[in-house]
Formats: sequence, structure tokens, C-alpha cells
Amino acid sequence: MGKSLSGKELGPGYSQRKDGLYTRSFRENGKQKAVYGATLRECKAKYEARMIEAKQGISSENPTVNAIWLAFLEKKISVGKLRGSTAALYKAEYEKYISSEFGKMRVKAVKTLEIEVFQQKLVKKGLATGSINNVMALLRQILETATKSGYIPRNPVEGIEEIKDDGKTNRQNNRALEQDELNLFMEYAANNFYYHAIRFLVCTGIRSGELRALRWSDVDGKNNVIHIRKTVSHDENYHPCINDPKTSQSNRDFPLNSQILEILRDQRQLCRRYFDNNIKKIDDFIFPSSTGEMLSKSVLCRNFQKICDNINAGNHDFKAVSPHALRHTFITQALLSGMNEYVVKSLVGHSQATRVTTTTYLGRSQTAMQEAMQNFKIG
Repeated sequence: MGKSLSGKELGPGYSQRKDGLYTRSFRENGKQKAVYGATLRECKAKYEARMIEAKQGISSENPTVNAIWLAFLEKKISVGKLRGSTAALYKAEYEKYISSEFGKMRVKAVKTLEIEVFQQKLVKKGLATGSINNVMALLRQILETATKSGYIPRNPVEGIEEIKDDGKTNRQNNRALEQDELNLFMEYAANNFYYHAIRFLVCTGIRSGELRALRWSDVDGKNNVIHIRKTVSHDENYHPCINDPKTSQSNRDFPLNSQILEILRDQRQLCRRYFDNNIKKIDDFIFPSSTGEMLSKSVLCRNFQKICDNINAGNHDFKAVSPHALRHTFITQALLSGMNEYVVKSLVGHSQATRVTTTTYLGRSQTAMQEAMQNFKIG
């Protein structure tokens, strides 16, 4: 068992050189190899990365980008640093954009100029600014894995600037609705099966994934709140699943005012009527699909589009909106009504990184949220 210069046990195979660098030797293809790190943690991370690469069959001194990608993905998943939905997104981005361009290339052949040309290709394709930057960020992470493993001396993505949003990106479908727009939208939504779900989105600012994960067991009549603890996301194969939210702020108890209680009563009646007068158990979804299963994002979005199409068929000029627009609408109207901004952040589960004292003792106060929602109504 190796020791540090001070005599501390470092673990099997690890040692510290006289110049202070930590090292671990291993054999690869019959040859003696070694990894080095300024700290023991860095050295261990490099060794573990090389072992994952070896498992993926990366034995060449100049592996392909595809091989590095597989090692990168496996490591991220194995150490629990990648949610299933994020893994699925990474896979989709890699297969659609990166693999065809760089996948079969040797990492040492990938140069900064070629990556800049690739970035401009994405721009010419009309890909959204945010999507381009996400693809570039993924490529940066993949090639950083090759850099840390010693295959290339520097990451060729470093130094390439992000694409700036020129202001022409169409984000209208996520806009906050003006009151007359909201009234028109709700009028045409009245006969939609998901009308009460839409009302709930408007009156709570809840995320659509959180809405779709809500069960009747989350309704706490004793404390007059609804517990928001889960969200619908996707696993690494992009199958829908119930997950914990990404941030602790998303776990919250949302106060139930008279308007929200009315929506829940109406939804319970709809479920009983639509599903043969029967809600099977308390753990059923509050807002299921028309077949009684978990509501999918695509179904909800299609119904939003259908409502917008019907509005325009009625001789109105109405731009399309997404479920997320109703979250923006709630936040905007709550702030315009004079509701404390930290209370609003707590109600919608936003991350709060500044003015910690005010946030903790006012914004996260259940009493403050109850009082704010008591007389607050939309529409």
C-alpha cells in the first residue's frame, strides 16, 4: 500500500512522488501506464476514468470521439451525476448532431477550427440559440473527458464563444398572457377534457411535470395545502417516469384557496363521471389522461394547440401558447397584484440564491404563503 510523503496510507497502488504529484500505475495492452494528479482525489478520478474507458474498449492512445462519448456517459451514470431525463437528452443531442460530425474521428484530430465550423452549421440549420449552446456544452464535456484522461493536451472547445441570442428567437408560446388573452383562451378551453388541469396551471403557476405527477394523496385538507414533491420526467431511454424534482426549492406545500379547492372539486366530479363513477384509490392521479393513465406532456401540449387552433378558427388572431405560458401568467399577475416577490418564488418553486435571510424567513414562511394566496384569484 502506497504512502504519501508524510507517511499517510493512500490506498493500494497509489503513491506520492518527491515533486508532490500523486500517481497510480497500471498495465494496458501489456504496457506499463500511469496517471498523475496534483491531489489524491484528482489522481483517483483519472484512474477510475481510465478503467471505465478500458471497459468500453478504449485501449488506443488516440481513441475515437464515439469511444470517449460512451466512457463519458457511463461514468456520469455510474456515479449518479446524471438524471435519466438528462441522459436521454444527451443521447438525443449526441446522436442527432455530434455523432455524424465527429463520432468516427480520432480525438487528436478534432481541432478548434472544425468545431467552430460545426457551430456555424447548426446556426445555418436554424437551430434555436439555446439548443446550439446545449450541443456545444455537451461536446465540451465529452472532449474534457479526453483531456483529463491525457489523450489530448487541451480541450479544443475551450475558447469558442457561445452563440448570442439576437432577440429574434420565437418564445411567444411561453409568454405571459394578458388578461383579455387569458379570458379568450379559457373560454375556448371550457369544453376540453383537460379544462380543470388548465385552470389549475393558471391558478397555481405549477410546472406541467409537477401537475401530471400530482395524486389525490397529495391533497392535505387538514393543513389546507397540496404537497408538491414529485415531477414527471424521463429515464435514460426517454420513457416517462415519476422522479424527485431537481432542486430542493421545488418541494413545497402550496396553499389551497377557495378557487383552487373549487377546481379540485370539479376535477373529482369529472373523474368520477368519466371513469364510471369511480376513483379507484387515493393514490390515483388528480389530472390523468382521458384513459385514466398518467398524462403525457405531448397530449397536454396537443390539447393546448387544439384550443389555439379553435380560437383562430373563430376569427381571432391568437398566437400559440404552451402549458409553461400559464406559469409565466401566474407569476406576472401575482407580482402585479403586489404579492411579495419572495413569496411568489416560494409558491412556484424557483431557486432563491440571493438575499438569503429575507428568502428564508419571509419567502419560505408557510404563513406568508397562506396569507398571500387567501384572497388571490386569477380571472
